[in-house]
Amino acid sequence: FGSWTSLVRGKPARFAITYSLGNIIAMCSTCFLMGPQRQYRNMTSSKRRVTSAVYVGCLIATVLVCFLPHFKAQELVILILIIVQFLALCWYSLSYIPFGHRMARGAARQVSSNFALG
Repeated sequence: FGSWTSLVRGKPARFAITYSLGNIIAMCSTCFLMGPQRQYRNMTSSKRRVTSAVYVGCLIATVLVCFLPHFKAQELVILILIIVQFLALCWYSLSYIPFGHRMARGAARQVSSNFALG
């Protein structure tokens, strides 16, 4: 809970590390359940390859940016990486649901058309 408050206060590094480590542990748990070879095959299949690369890339980048010496806009970069990491995980998870991507696209179109109408 303490890392969430640091995110709200504009210091996202603690939350980002906790969130990323949680995602790494979750990935290891599915690796344990289905085995590392099957997990790797699933992550590199044609319909999941890009999403997996974005997800793993954001995991690594988030942790690296958190441990870099402070630079201007570091908090913004960390926040963007967390958001992209979350969205990539959602999109990856939807690939396991039949017609999941199609349903998500339809829902996004519906929401965006509602916003466009006012």
